Amino acid sequence: MIVGRVVELDPADPGRSAYQALARAAAGNDSPYDTVVSLGAIAAAADPTTAIGPQELLALVIEALADNGRLVFVEPSVGAGARSRTPSRSPKRSGIPILDIPVEVRTAGLTITNLERTPVKTQGRRRWVVDGVAEPTPHIRPLDGSIDRPPKGHHR
Repeated sequence: MIVGRVVELDPADPGRSAYQALARAAAGNDSPYDTVVSLGAIAAAADPTTAIGPQELLALVIEALADNGRLVFVEPSVGAGARSRTPSRSPKRSGIPILDIPVEVRTAGLTITNLERTPVKTQGRRRWVVDGVAEPTPHIRPLDGSIDRPPKGHHR
């Protein structure tokens, strides 16, 4: 099995090395990545003190991915169900809202191809961790029915 270019996003290092590498690939100044790995970086981007928010981070990931690239993520998330989609009820972690990561990923224009939600009990409270794989959502051209990726620089 051949593994192409891979970059891991470090939630403790927002706006630095890996993020700069993504920006170079997104701008076309470096080769695109076959896999981007996020271990808590999307959730950490919800902190208002970070330089880049979750949707901006995911847009950068989409731009930096190769044609058949994918995002692999393991993130803290709110639980499944209607209650978890109500922002006013979203729990907070140290003043940082806990996001519904699958909703964030889909909103950014990625299709989740594999997703697991795991309950984790911490300090007597039930929390959730999601792990999954996502790919840029293909777009359907209505005139000829072909499916392709959105052009670079196009975000929803």
